[in-house]
Amino acid sequence: MFPAIGPISKIIKLLHSEVKPWQLATGLCFGMVMGITPLVNLHNLFILFLCLVIAVNFGAVTLGLALFSIVGFIIDPLADKIGLSLLNDPALRDFWTRLYNTPTLTWTHFNNSIVLGSLVIALALFVPLWAATWFFVRFYRERIMAGMEKLKIMKVLKGSSLYQTYTKIRNWTE
Repeated sequence: MFPAIGPISKIIKLLHSEVKPWQLATGLCFGMVMGITPLVNLHNLFILFLCLVIAVNFGAVTLGLALFSIVGFIIDPLADKIGLSLLNDPALRDFWTRLYNTPTLTWTHFNNSIVLGSLVIALALFVPLWAATWFFVRFYRERIMAGMEKLKIMKVLKGSSLYQTYTKIRNWTE
């Protein structure tokens, strides 16, 4: 009946989790890069490796991937123009030739204008999105979350036996 309730409840769970704001922000940004760029590329495999090494929140990565996959399709014409201008720049021609002739680097698919352009767009958005997400998570947790906890519905949910069982199991795993 309300298809948006599932994703919204997952976002609220992420915001109420004990995950640090930088982990949520970094996960969302990594998901954004993977979502905006075509998925099967070497740089996305590298980002997945970074997600494991840095210990970002995979829920945030999944959220970023889902949200920005839609954005990726919308900005494909712009990405194509940016990629074509970079690939056709005479000053960069030798660089692209060397990159394409390097065996492993051909898997980056940077000779594809949409892949190159969308990666440039994603990298340009990375720092502003990271900062905005980090500030939003902190603001939410410091100013809004306490008010949400005072709502009657939250008190009823926390008083339920299901929530009590959940907290017991969560405390065992910590």
